[in-house]
Amino acid sequence: MPELSFRPLLASDLPQVLAIEQQAFSHPWSAQLYQDALERYDCWLVALAGRHAGHAVMQYVADEAHLLNIVIASDCQGRGLGRQLLEFVLAQATQRRCRECF
Repeated sequence: MPELSFRPLLASDLPQVLAIEQQAFSHPWSAQLYQDALERYDCWLVALAGRHAGHAVMQYVADEAHLLNIVIASDCQGRGLGRQLLEFVLAQATQRRCRECF
């Protein structure tokens, strides 16, 4: 499998984020929701061979993590990227000493 990497989501990523949302969901998040999320939550991007392949949004409340959104680009689905992205954000929650994820 090509190289997989994770990094924080940036405002400059929003056009690609919105394109992936439109492809993957019947009710995608809006640009405004993502702009708000960038200010309030942990937003992560997964890249496959340097290409934006998906993203996730996590909220932390006390010792709880809340997975608010996770998506893999439709042409990248079926390769285990969603599982790897989920494992990554859960590891981030564990580092924050979260005991549960919803």
